Amino acid sequence: MRRVVLAGPADALADTLAALQALGTVELDPLAPAPAEPAPAAPAGDAARRALRHLLRTPGRRRQRTSDPGFDVSAFVADVVANARAIRRLEERREALAARIADVAHWGDFAFPDSPEVLGGNRLWFYIVPNRRMAEMPREGFAWRCVSRTATMSYVVVVSPEEPDPSLVPAPRVHVGSRRLADLVRELETVEADLDEARLARQAFTARIGLLARSLAEAADADARADAARRALADAHVFVLVGWTAAADLPALEALADARGLALLARPPLEDEVPPTRLDPPPPFAAGADLVTFYQAPPSRGWDPSVPVFLSFALFFAIIVSDAGYALVLGAVLAFAWRRLGRGRARRFRPLLLAVVGLSLAWGVAAGSWFGLPPPAPWLARLQLLELTDFRAMLGLSLWIGIGHLGLAIAGRFWSLRGRPEALAQVGWLLLLAGAVALWQEAPAAVSLVSLAAATLLLLLHSDPRRVRSVADLLRRLGAGLAALSGVSRLFADVLSYLRLFALGLASASLALAFNGLAADLRAAIPGFGLLAASLVLLAGHGLNLALAIVGGTVHGLRLNYIEFGSWAEAGEGRPFRPFARHGVPS
Repeated sequence: MRRVVLAGPADALADTLAALQALGTVELDPLAPAPAEPAPAAPAGDAARRALRHLLRTPGRRRQRTSDPGFDVSAFVADVVANARAIRRLEERREALAARIADVAHWGDFAFPDSPEVLGGNRLWFYIVPNRRMAEMPREGFAWRCVSRTATMSYVVVVSPEEPDPSLVPAPRVHVGSRRLADLVRELETVEADLDEARLARQAFTARIGLLARSLAEAADADARADAARRALADAHVFVLVGWTAAADLPALEALADARGLALLARPPLEDEVPPTRLDPPPPFAAGADLVTFYQAPPSRGWDPSVPVFLSFALFFAIIVSDAGYALVLGAVLAFAWRRLGRGRARRFRPLLLAVVGLSLAWGVAAGSWFGLPPPAPWLARLQLLELTDFRAMLGLSLWIGIGHLGLAIAGRFWSLRGRPEALAQVGWLLLLAGAVALWQEAPAAVSLVSLAAATLLLLLHSDPRRVRSVADLLRRLGAGLAALSGVSRLFADVLSYLRLFALGLASASLALAFNGLAADLRAAIPGFGLLAASLVLLAGHGLNLALAIVGGTVHGLRLNYIEFGSWAEAGEGRPFRPFARHGVPS
């Protein structure tokens, strides 16, 4: 990153901010205090965002109009908001009518008499009586009739001048309402017709989604420029802007300054300055930067772990799934969603998902598991290199993966500290790992002893970067070294944490075998119908197992990168680079 200062005549501030926003490579720092009261938001801003969300959720969008000279944003937003309210009101009314019709339908289509004299002074009283209690209905005292019956309830109408004594009827009275069933059905038909028209109008509105989104983005850009102008250092004659940009983007900024006659100063960050962190991995590994910054941005003077995190996440996911059949299912889902993933920022995740599916398939073939079954062809059987039930081999492989992953993290941290005394402490951690591996593999005792002794010495002397100018400084440095040595237990605990890869992979394979066995037992136990039952068990069981493998692969694949790998790869946390740029248009 480079610290940049731009200066120019005060009347060029607005145009300069617009040009910087179009360039989109500079993060601006505020030089003036924030205003006591924020700038008032556009009156229709919230309504416009609600309108856009309403249209983006519309199924069956129309072809987009790229231009419309007579497009009135305010009127359009008002129409869309009114349409959203109408659709919501009509849907609520339809649901209420459908529920009311379902209740009234049991009583039939009838109309209440205009006066009690029509029924000889009697009135109608309605009860829903459980079938098992119908025998308790009185045979004398008043007339009643069961007009409808379901599997559990009877719908009873009592004819009586007064409400019967509650003790005589084995159920509480219900209120049916005064509207006829036919009237409710006619109103429902009208509501559904109005709802269809409102939905057609909603689809017609979607032709102008792009125009509305562009208007919203332009308004947001204008607000951002106004806020940046308020936070710039300016008087009646000159303005000054200060910010950060990547060294690779500096030529474009210099060209902008030359074209507009602005003064530009660019320099590397000073020792006490903390620039923002911008991760810029190769394009195929761009999703690795998203994975890293999802948890926290690494410090600006650290190293970029995007590529290792990208690859290790895909590998850990594959180990936890441990089934080639599941990988083929994931591949089919990815192929189905491939086109949709080509929109906007989601495109960055295509290579990551492709790597996840590819490594899952390769690991599943190597493990020889196809939906929990052996390889379906002899040539696939020859590709099996692993046996998931070989505990000793799989535990050792998991530990080797943990050692390699953490060793890479420590090596990356050494690279970011190279040329500084504390980089030697990272060498100490690497030697400590090497000594532990030598002990584990029963190498000659001299190899492990030399490695561990050198590691201890380096950690004692170089864990603290302070210069030794007195005995007190030396004691403090040794104290810091002793404190660092307490991290030995954490290092070995983190290595052991990678055993979860083996445990989860074995659990996935075991569940697949269990569901296959259950399905086979059902098919053998129930002639004829057993095939259908076995198919349902296989579908539900493997679906559940795949879902658990996806969740486990995602959660634990990220956890090993964020917690174990991240704690050894970086010291501290940075802040992400947020360039002053135009707002994107939703798609």
